[in-house]
Formats: sequence, C-alpha cells, structure tokens
Amino acid sequence: MLVRAYKPPMRYTQCLSGLLLSLCTCVLSTAAEQAVGCQGRIMPASRIHRLIAPADQGVPIVKKLFVTEGDAVEEGQPIASLRAEEPAKELLAQANARHQLAVAELASARSAGNLAKHEAARAVVEARSTLAEAELALALAKTLGTRRRLPDENVQEARAALSAQGRARALLQANRASLAARLDAAVNTAQTQENEASWGAKRIATAALEEARAARTLALAEHDTRVTAATAEEEILKAKLAATLALNARYEREPAEVESAVKQVTLAKQRLSILEANTVAVAQHHTDTIAAAEAAIAEAAASARLAQIRLDMTHVRTPLKGHVLRLLAYPGETAGILAEIADISHMTVEAEVSIADISRVRAGDSATIYVPGVKTETGKPLTGKISRLGLRAFVGALADEDPAAFKDLRVFPVIIELTPETSTLLRAYTGVQVSVRINEKP
Repeated sequence: MLVRAYKPPMRYTQCLSGLLLSLCTCVLSTAAEQAVGCQGRIMPASRIHRLIAPADQGVPIVKKLFVTEGDAVEEGQPIASLRAEEPAKELLAQANARHQLAVAELASARSAGNLAKHEAARAVVEARSTLAEAELALALAKTLGTRRRLPDENVQEARAALSAQGRARALLQANRASLAARLDAAVNTAQTQENEASWGAKRIATAALEEARAARTLALAEHDTRVTAATAEEEILKAKLAATLALNARYEREPAEVESAVKQVTLAKQRLSILEANTVAVAQHHTDTIAAAEAAIAEAAASARLAQIRLDMTHVRTPLKGHVLRLLAYPGETAGILAEIADISHMTVEAEVSIADISRVRAGDSATIYVPGVKTETGKPLTGKISRLGLRAFVGALADEDPAAFKDLRVFPVIIELTPETSTLLRAYTGVQVSVRINEKP
C-alpha cells in the first residue's frame, strides 16, 4: 500500500509564515523599547584627588592636621604639616643668615676697594708732583749757565702765585673739620636708627649704618686727596720760587747739579711708573673682589630659595576647592596618601553597562537613578543624561543585588551627568552604589 505524506495547502503555509514573522517583529520591538538596567557609583565630576605627602626629605610623618573630614577647603589651603617642618625652618634661617652676611661683606668690600683706589690715586698724584719738581730742577740746572738773573717781575709773580695757592690749601684744610663733623653726624644718626630699629628692620638699619660709614670714609679720602694735590701744587710753586731765587743768587752752573737733577728725574719716573701699575692692580683686585662677593650673594640667595621650597613642601596643600572626603593619616603616622579631596558641587554617576546592552546606549540618553531613601522634593525620580561612553571594556566591579547575576561580566564605563537638583541631593553620597535604568519609560 502506497502511503503519501500529508502536504498542507499553500495558503496554510503562508499564514503560518506570516504569524511567525509578526511574532518575531513584536519580540524585537519589545526588546528595543526595554530599558537598560545597570549598576553605578556616585562620584564627583572633578573626581577624587588623593593628596600624597612629599618624601624627598625622608619618611613623611604627619605633625599636625589643619582640617577634619567633611571640612570645606580652598585651593592652596594647607591640609597638614610634616615633622620635617622644624629642620626646614632651621635650614631657611641659616640660609638667610648667610645671605645677610654676604650682603654685608659686599658692602665692606666696596668700601675698602674705594678707599684703596683713592689711596693709590693720591700716591700717583704725589709721584707726578715729585717728577714735576725734578724736571723743573733739571731744566733750571741746564739753563743756569745761559741766564745770569731773572727779572724782579718773575719773582713777584711767583710769590703771588705761591701766596694764592697757600690760601687755597689752607681753606681746604679748614673745611675738613666741618666736613668731618657733618659726616660724623650722619653716621651717628644711622647708629641711633640702628639701635632703635625693630627686629624686622634691623638688617636694613645695619646696612644703612654701613653705607653711612663707608660714605664718611670715602668723602674724607676724596677731601684729603684734594688737600694733597693743593699741597703738592704749593710745593711746586715754592720750588719754582726757590729755584728762581737760587738762580738769581748763582752765576755759574755746576755740572754736579745737572747730574743730580737727571738722577732725580729718572728716579721720579720709575716711581711714577710703579705707582701707576699699582693703581691698575688695585682697581682689578677691587673688581675681582666685588665679583666674588656678588657671586657669594647669588649663591646664598639660591640656597635661601631652595630652603624656602623645602619648607613649603612640609605643608601639604589642596590643589582644588572642595571638601575633605577622608583622612588617611593622622599625627604621628607615616603619610603615604594623606587625604582624599573632591569638589562635590557637581556630582555624576559612573555606571557599568554590560557588553550585551551597550549597543542600545547613546550619549544624550536619559537615565533614572535609584538611591534607597532619596527622593526629590516633588517626588520625581532622580534623573540625568549620559554624557560620555567609554571605549574600553573591563571586568565589572559593581555587584548586582540579584544573587544569580553573573559577577565576572565585562562592561563599558558610562558617565551620567545629573540634573542640578539631583546633583545637590547626592552631594553627601560619594562612593554609594546605585541602580540605574537607561531610557526607562515613565
């Protein structure tokens, strides 16, 4: 017996196919409209900053805390000081003392150098005067045989010039006492100001006293140089007058006088050459001394700046305005991470969306945050919008409340920007795990 397989009519097959297609379309449409559920954590938008104590001055041990957990802090505000603060203060005080000493040594070197230069200049003036006298004596000795007597008018002019020069020199000498009195008064005033100066202004008053003393020494040296020059000029005039009188008193030239005058001129030239070379050496030594003193000041200033930096590093300061979330070290303890600081004025939710759901999430999608016991004043749910999706998957760290949930699920990070009202409500919930529903229909 031939048995034939049953073959349904074509219209039944078409109806069945249409039914299956409609069912699949309905299922897919329902899946597309379903919200994406995930876990998240409330975090500040600025993220949490962990303050680390510097360890370049040994083991960082906390000396004192200036804040407590929950305190509001400003940018740059000190959070704590370390035990290295006292040694750093001592190093800074020593560096400042070395700097002040270097400044005083520079002032002293300038004063001594100026005085030495004036002394050398005065010696050169005296040597030139001696040379002029010797050359004049030589010239007179050479002309002695050709001239028997000088006119009386020359003698009178020489005496008048000598008298005028004597009065000028006497006036300079008389003025020295009044000049010294004025300079002494200035030094005494500076001394009084230094004695009465407060501790903070002591260094400035001491420097002013040193400058007054140096100015006194320099002014007196310059005045003495002028007196010496005037005296030398007077001596030259005396020599001229004496030579003129001697010339009139003598009628014959003696060869011995000419020879002696030549020797005196030679010796005077040699001495002048030596003194001029000494003047150059004194000026160079003064320049070298000043350069060395200025280099010492620069080195001391650099040491002081370094000591100040080390002192500043003994105070741990917050890099931003925010709140102290947690203190991780207390006085007497070694500070690795000292504290956690964050700006909680703007909060976000860092959600973890599974790989299976990430294709249904886009930037700008709405999100509903569920925090046990937290609601808005109007009773509306806590909401936000997705601002950023991560590009790299990782193993999820947030556990689901469902015991059957697969814990080793790979997820993508998603950042949710909260509304201002929601952000304000969640300021005190940093680190709290929450449930998130993305694109949830009301």
